[in-house]
Amino acid sequence: MNRKATVLAAATLVAALSPSVSFAATEAKALQRCVRALTEELNEKNGAPVKVIIDEASSNSTRKLLETSVFHMDAADAESGAVVARIDCVVDKTARVRYIRELPLQAASVADRQQKTSRY
Repeated sequence: MNRKATVLAAATLVAALSPSVSFAATEAKALQRCVRALTEELNEKNGAPVKVIIDEASSNSTRKLLETSVFHMDAADAESGAVVARIDCVVDKTARVRYIRELPLQAASVADRQQKTSRY
């Protein structure tokens, strides 16, 4: 393939990939939407405010979502700190919350669930 054809092929590939990458949201955006969905659901269910703690690395992540992603979340009572819900939030690459899966309180903690999914 000559140089002109190589450049044209590369430009065509970039043009073909650009729409899917340009519409991909960041992990931080997805996390914000998961937190909003989680707090709305728990406030409706429990009628009490929940405490949301997000580690700084996650809340500032600029990494793009390229596929469906799962965010593992634990919600704690604002006063006692006791875990009141364990949630897995599933989002698409545009950070749209597809669904929230509520887990039993006896389920593994966020760190353990994250470690388990990271192995695969």
